[in-house]
Amino acid sequence: MSYADSIARPRFFGCPKWLGFQHNGYPVVELKDYLRIRRPNEGLEPVQAETTEERAASTQSLLTFGLLEAVIWDHVPENELVVTDNFGTLVLSRKHLIGLMEVWIDRIRRCQSGEAGHWLKRAHENIREAHSLMMGMSKSRFLVFKPLGIDAPSMICLVALIGEALHNAKGVFPSTTGQGFSWNMAWVQENPNDLTNEMVTDGWCPSVAQYLYNTASVSSLEFATACGPARDGKYHGDCSAATCSRYIIDAKTYTPKHLSSCPSSSASPSDKRCTFSAPVFNDVKGLLLDKQVPVITLAEGSDPNSVELKVHRSTELAYVAISHVWADGLGSSTEAGLPACQLRRLADLASKVLPGAAIWLDGICIPEADDLRGEAIGLMARTYRDATAVLVLDGGLQHCRTTEPLGVTILRVLTSGWMRRLWTLQEALLAKELHLVFAGDSLLLLKDVLPRSKDMMLNPHLTDLAKELFRLTKLSSDDDYRIGDVARSLEWRATNRPSDETLAIASLLGLQPAVLVHLNAEERMMQLLRAIGKMPRNVLFLSGFKLRSPGFRWAPTSFMDTHAGSSGGAMLSTRGSDARLTPRGLEATYYAFLFPLTTFQTGQRWSLKVVKSGRLYRVSDLSKGRCSYTCDMLLLNDNLSVGAAGPCVAVLRHNGLMLKGADRSYGFKSIKSAFSQSRYRRARLQESCRMPTQEPDGRAPAAIDNDDSQYSDWSGFLSSSDTNGGDSDSQDQDEQDDEDEEEEEQEDSSESSDESSDDEDTIPNPPDGLGPAATIQELHTTINDWAKSWGFAVNRHNSRNKKNDIYTRYEIRCDRFGQPRPSRSAGLRKTPTRKCGCKWQGAAVLGLEGWTFINNSDPDRRIHNHGPSLHPSAHP
Repeated sequence: MSYADSIARPRFFGCPKWLGFQHNGYPVVELKDYLRIRRPNEGLEPVQAETTEERAASTQSLLTFGLLEAVIWDHVPENELVVTDNFGTLVLSRKHLIGLMEVWIDRIRRCQSGEAGHWLKRAHENIREAHSLMMGMSKSRFLVFKPLGIDAPSMICLVALIGEALHNAKGVFPSTTGQGFSWNMAWVQENPNDLTNEMVTDGWCPSVAQYLYNTASVSSLEFATACGPARDGKYHGDCSAATCSRYIIDAKTYTPKHLSSCPSSSASPSDKRCTFSAPVFNDVKGLLLDKQVPVITLAEGSDPNSVELKVHRSTELAYVAISHVWADGLGSSTEAGLPACQLRRLADLASKVLPGAAIWLDGICIPEADDLRGEAIGLMARTYRDATAVLVLDGGLQHCRTTEPLGVTILRVLTSGWMRRLWTLQEALLAKELHLVFAGDSLLLLKDVLPRSKDMMLNPHLTDLAKELFRLTKLSSDDDYRIGDVARSLEWRATNRPSDETLAIASLLGLQPAVLVHLNAEERMMQLLRAIGKMPRNVLFLSGFKLRSPGFRWAPTSFMDTHAGSSGGAMLSTRGSDARLTPRGLEATYYAFLFPLTTFQTGQRWSLKVVKSGRLYRVSDLSKGRCSYTCDMLLLNDNLSVGAAGPCVAVLRHNGLMLKGADRSYGFKSIKSAFSQSRYRRARLQESCRMPTQEPDGRAPAAIDNDDSQYSDWSGFLSSSDTNGGDSDSQDQDEQDDEDEEEEEQEDSSESSDESSDDEDTIPNPPDGLGPAATIQELHTTINDWAKSWGFAVNRHNSRNKKNDIYTRYEIRCDRFGQPRPSRSAGLRKTPTRKCGCKWQGAAVLGLEGWTFINNSDPDRRIHNHGPSLHPSAHP
């Protein structure tokens, strides 16, 4: 099915009914003024008296005509988008959208350089405004479009398609500004799985449908549903959203396939004439043990049903390396060999690339024996890097004609089995030339499949679908190839040997696979991360299982299992490496919410309220299963704007200790910490409340959650105003912070809640069992550090119990324990007192594992009679 001859599914990509809002006859204005000039005294938010039908009509026009005019800054008459369908109904159509983009792009190219900057800024701001409106409406599942009935999904997708087209065309400006926008909020509808279900019904593999749904743009999904899946005869009834069963093989029963044109492919085992041919085992073994890459040439023998394979050093002659998927039938080993029909075809295909070239294929050049396989894997990077060319053989692509439109070819490559396998990533990235085999054994270079800039400007689906193909060229064209690039390429790949993951990517990151071969899977990942040393700090937010070794419990066991889109997690950043691996763990700077120790149930939704600003943050636990978890901190990669959502992790700090860098016990701060033994749980945080522009008394509102301050080292504070590294501003800010904290000594900044909120002046008790510690001095320091993080301090008193001349119990008291003495003003005391009659106390007890803390059983001894005092000088 070709794209030109197909019709996109009307459920999501049809033409929604036009509700008749009056658009024509008004000047071009910014998006925020579109409704105001058509309805005086009204802005973006409709008046209360407006009916649901009228609101739907105005919103429909605002996010189509209003958005287009505000960005391209030209009139867009109704007849550009409103057409009459076959039933005589007025509907919205994108038929003329590409034409509008072409005119706009031409105007941009002809405008003066001074005008371009202003135009770009205006375009970006209006697209951002529309995106914000759509994000807001997604929270109510686009209830505003309910009057459209069955056309509502198409209307939502139409706005997203227009937004993507405008943002994509905006790239023609000489320089771009601002971040990109994802319009995938369009899938926040009543039944978000409807689209993938329809794709599966149409023949897509469930795993490919899920992959596209979670990674592709709305424009790409429209294109993919219109094209349909590759008609390669593969059955996907046994596949799942996570795995394609067609690529899962059983090594015990696996058998290489003959060509479909070979008579032996359909003959009984006793009647097969095309025999298996294999190279001389000792020749291959000798080269591998000598750290040399073996390559093969074919020679016809006296038997027409077999071929003779000769082994050569790769340095002796040019060769073509074969990249393939085992499930397509070319998997084997040096000992077993391959059918002669397959070997002859491989030699013919290699000759098309380079006449007389030798070939390298894992199925004949890698022995089955583990020690020799390890040697071959250690040489794998060199094998593909030194090859004259790499030839890609994929069963699905070989049903695709090279005469198909470029977009269809890109889609077929992107969704091929070859793009979903682990080892093929390295094979593609290291290739000098990558040739793809299509129907009829036609060849196309990967670079000839990539779209041109002109085509991408007008077709956002080309830009989106081709991004992974462009990533396959990044290593050869850009030295700045990082772990983020590798991780993103691995997210939806799979292998029948999961432990091979680090072996397959080590060479891409500057590590020789040979040093990993003899380690187990976890040790391989640890060694790889040590070799990398630095990585993006958002590695903490990747989904999937984590390593169990101390110092690495933040690290994923596999980058293939992250599947960020399907599980709500993050994709590893490809920009910068702002986290550092240390002997203690991962050291990085994060935004954090600190709150009293709280226990939640798995799947429970809870919230955090920042008392000073009034902002409410909702937390959704993405974990599965039935259990509870305890935490006292949330970490975020970045601050959240109003209405935004992002991944976070819930952290239980080791032994309840404050992580260094946080100077207050509550609130939203930027902290720098090493993650070694802290436990954490992945979740999703959404900022749901707007912050007032002023406090009731007219002052600007305090906003701990908007604090841009960063910690420059483990304990140093770097003010947001200290942008040039000067000391004076930082010192002034520290002094001002000291004054503010003295004034607000007993004011909390945030609270956690599920159904109720704690009193904001309540000081929590240390957790029972805090410790264990080897000495009472060590435990006292631990308890005191914990206490200072909550606004008090402790003293050690009165060792009562003694066993075998060893003290086994001490009282631990608040530093304000006891009745106050006369103040300095009475003339009887020269130093200030801290005692205020507080009765709080616990105990330090010596047990089999060392010293631990326990709370007092008397309720009166578990409560402080004062609020927190957070300033460091309050607890010398």
